[in-house]
Formats: sequence, C-alpha cells, structure tokens
Amino acid sequence: MNAQIPMPTHILEGTKKGGREIIKDYMLQHGQWRTPYEIKDYLIGIGFHTNLSDAGITARLRDLRKDKYGKHEVKVRIRKGTLSREYVVREPVE
Repeated sequence: MNAQIPMPTHILEGTKKGGREIIKDYMLQHGQWRTPYEIKDYLIGIGFHTNLSDAGITARLRDLRKDKYGKHEVKVRIRKGTLSREYVVREPVE
C-alpha cells in the first residue's frame, strides 16, 4: 500500500508552517551561508521531523526565487576546500 504521506508541519509561534516557510524564516533570520545538511540539522533540532533530503531542501530554496513564494534572492556557492554547496537567502530587491 503506497499512501501519500503529507508534508509534515510544525507549530511555531502559534502558526502552522511547512518546511519551506521554516527554511525561509531560518535563512532570512540568520543571513549566513548554510549547507543543506546544516539546514536539515536545524529542522531536526527544533523538532521538525522531516524526510527531506539535501536535494529536497535545495529544491525548497529554489522555490523561494519564484513569484509565488516571494521572489527572494537565493545565492549559491561552493564551500572552500569541499564540494558542498552553501546557500544564502535575502529579501527581494525591488
């Protein structure tokens, strides 16, 4: 039986939020370069149990560039000395 498992949600500050919103809030609040692994570690640390892979987290970050999700500036770079990618999210520039 292959039932669809709904995207987990977490209650933060009295508001029900999904993974994309939590990732956006975290990235905007800290404004620092983070790897998908560091983002997932944060999600687990706040009790947001997710099955998102690094690729899934990267996809949620790319979503933030879309009009539908606020047209945020999402930058990517390769972390020095490794092959891991880092991301940073900024508020949209009008």
